[in-house]
Amino acid sequence: MLRAIISDIHANREALEAVLSDIRSHDVDHIDCLGDLVGYGADPIACVDLIRKKCRVVLCGNHDHAVIHGTMGFSDAARAGLSHARKEMRPGILSGMKTRRRWHYLANLPHRHQEEDFLYVHASPRDPLSEYLMPDDPRQRPEKLEATFTHFDSIALVGHTHLPGIFSTHPHLSFKTQKELGEEPIPIGTGKTIVNVGSVGQPRDQDPRACYVLCKNTEKILTVQFRRVPYDIAKAMARIHSYSRLPSRNAERLGEGC
Repeated sequence: MLRAIISDIHANREALEAVLSDIRSHDVDHIDCLGDLVGYGADPIACVDLIRKKCRVVLCGNHDHAVIHGTMGFSDAARAGLSHARKEMRPGILSGMKTRRRWHYLANLPHRHQEEDFLYVHASPRDPLSEYLMPDDPRQRPEKLEATFTHFDSIALVGHTHLPGIFSTHPHLSFKTQKELGEEPIPIGTGKTIVNVGSVGQPRDQDPRACYVLCKNTEKILTVQFRRVPYDIAKAMARIHSYSRLPSRNAERLGEGC
């Protein structure tokens, strides 16, 4: 079984299309998405429609939830992106069935998915929508991480922070970044593991390339492989700049990878 796991597209059509093209070259069995289809970027409709068409499992992220239920607690830049998504997507009195079905789809995405040894959530096993699992948690907040590991049995796949890497309990609590791990397949050994798959549409680890994970499961071994995919960042930035309601910072950070 070879699966591609993507997350945090954030309405970045250019990044999503580049990642889907890369995935096609690997002959995967299916694609799963951990949420945050919308927010920050310019093209929420195109991204939701692509995800809906291409992905087998799609979860609700905190931005997807906020588009439907409200943006309290979000930054100004995030609220602007969510307001843009709502204006683009929310059905009006004269909206057709396609618009209504898309909105209903986004409003009813599940918060978690369990499959064999794998738990999928957007943020954290103990708080699927909101909790941030940060790289310094093993050192500065070990009790938080230890509590998180009690909420699943084997492998958890998450997004949310846009910081790809692997949390492990063996031989001790640790986090290794994608840069440390590289882009070759990584065998997952004993102990519980949390894999942050990174972000397709807004990486924040100073590498502006889109990020996703290939997960291969055989009878003998499980491997995880991080993929970094270049895309037309200038075009994605221009799309954001074309909307006055989207702050320029939402575009600039794409080029900075932060």
